[in-house]
This record gives sequence, C-alpha cells and structure tokens, in this order.
Amino acid sequence: MVLDELPQPFRFVNKCLDELIMKPVWNQISKIEDRKKTSEYEGFLREVTATGSLDLDQVTCLSKVAVSVGAGGIIDKGESNQTAHKIILGDNAGSVHMMDVQRKIILDSFEIPDCQGRRVIALSTATLDWVGTQLTYLAVVLRGIPKVHVLVFKHGAEPKFKHMYCIHGLCPSLADPEKPEGVQF
Repeated sequence: MVLDELPQPFRFVNKCLDELIMKPVWNQISKIEDRKKTSEYEGFLREVTATGSLDLDQVTCLSKVAVSVGAGGIIDKGESNQTAHKIILGDNAGSVHMMDVQRKIILDSFEIPDCQGRRVIALSTATLDWVGTQLTYLAVVLRGIPKVHVLVFKHGAEPKFKHMYCIHGLCPSLADPEKPEGVQF
C-alpha cells in the first residue's frame, strides 16, 4: 500500500489537478494520436471543377489590391470597400490588368508606355479614399528598365487606369538601359 506523504490540502489539490486536468488532457492526446494513425488523418484536398476561366497569357506577377485608407489613417474593412476582391496582374508584355476575382472579370488593362515586350517583375499598391472615391496607386517595375512607373486606378462605375508619372534615375551609372549588365560600381 502506497501512502501519500503530502498533507491534506495538498492531496486535495493534487487529486483535483489529476482528475480535472491531467486525465482529460491525456485522454484527448491519446485520441488525437490514435486518429493520426488512420489513413483519414492525412486528409485530402477536395477536387472541384473550375467555375470559369480568363484568357490571360504569361502572367508574371500579381498583387492583391491594398485595403483602403481614409482620412486620419482609418482603414475601411467594410462591405463598401471596393478593393476587397481585386488583384492586379502583370504580364510578359509590359501590361497590367485589374481583375475582380469575385465577378471573374478584367476591369481594365493598361500597357505601360514605351515598355512593350518587357516583363513586369514587381507590383506594389496603396489605396486611398479621396473625396468619396477610392484610388489605388500602383508602382510597376519592369525588367531591364531603371525606372518605376506609377499608375492610378479609379474604382467605381467607370474603373480606369491612368499613368501618373515615372521615377527615373534608379541606376544613374547605367550607360545603356537596354543592357543592364553594363552596370559599374
């Protein structure tokens, strides 16, 4: 016979811990471990058929449209946010496309000026509320061109891209922008 050497209040606490916490937790762990041994635990991905398709070839880059920031830095997470289901795609031909993934449509496409045939390698977005309109600013970087193109996309009834400006001189020592390998440090 084994006697517990702890005084009574500690034996009661020990019994409560054992009965109320340790045994139920151990039972749960045992159930989980038993479930892991079955083939069903490995799980499977349910296969579903595509609900639609878009004919966009050679997409090289994509970015989710940033949430809208209003006056005072207030972030709009409500259903009125027109950017919730939109992504921007860059392609191999120097174009960007705004896509609504919920409606499965391309809202607008834009060819970056003087960059046809250049691959879009990076996209970055910021969305602002301005006088009741959501504007998404987009920075676009293309391969082999030492500049950043800044576009704006106006959300709403007539969604449209517009080229705002270009930031030049990202690589001032580049003699020929068509040959980026000629960079000297």
